[in-house]
Amino acid sequence: MLGIAVDIDGTLVDEAGDLYPATAETLARYWPGARVILASARPPQGIRYILERLGLDGPYIALNGGIISPGKGQPPLVGNPIPAAVFTSVCGVTLSKKSIKALFIYGAEEWFAWGDAAVIAQEKALTSAAPTIVQDLAGFRPAGVVKLLVACGGKASWIQTSELLSGRFGGICTVRRSRPCYVEITATDVTKGVALENCRRLFHLEKCVAIGDGLNDLDMFKAADISYATPEAPSELKKQATYVLEPPHDDSLAELFLRLLTGTKK
Repeated sequence: MLGIAVDIDGTLVDEAGDLYPATAETLARYWPGARVILASARPPQGIRYILERLGLDGPYIALNGGIISPGKGQPPLVGNPIPAAVFTSVCGVTLSKKSIKALFIYGAEEWFAWGDAAVIAQEKALTSAAPTIVQDLAGFRPAGVVKLLVACGGKASWIQTSELLSGRFGGICTVRRSRPCYVEITATDVTKGVALENCRRLFHLEKCVAIGDGLNDLDMFKAADISYATPEAPSELKKQATYVLEPPHDDSLAELFLRLLTGTKK
């Protein structure tokens, strides 16, 4: 069977948080033609919301590979957690830098937020689920943290914070930048690429296609047999991609899904 791993934000969903209409219609109609796997940095709640809107029942990859859900009624596969010492140190960095606006903390099902209320509200709207607000970050010690998301106040802070955290934890964790000004931290073996390889074995996929728009899709592109970058993707991702879709985004992506799922063109 063909497996299609597709990113959500920036790929299936636009900047306003809306599904691209032609793409969504094509997916909802023809998804039984392959194993469609939503692969996202979102927590499970935010992915399940998109699955419901598309009429799909899974599987999905959440938290950049931290969680694989085989489908409804089946227990998720949870990746290695972030070491407690790393979590404590990231909290210290967050509290010491005024340019860091918020910290989001994700477990297998629960997620927590500390910081600026407006930034938290924006992330809440994106994931369609409310976090538990943390008041005392210095004393907060949750178990089983799969991903940390550091929200920076601008591009300069974004670059500086990512370089600081990469230098400090690069050999222990995976530290990557993501849009708009976020820094994501997971365990070293937690990536979309590792998760896609696990899906290949789990679902006995003969061939895997990856579709995405961001740098956190790089590992997924490397793990796939064929990859497609969206028109807006950064140059680094386009260089890794087998193909780059032409604008307009929605039309070209809908046509790609039609071809992959049915073998036909518009």
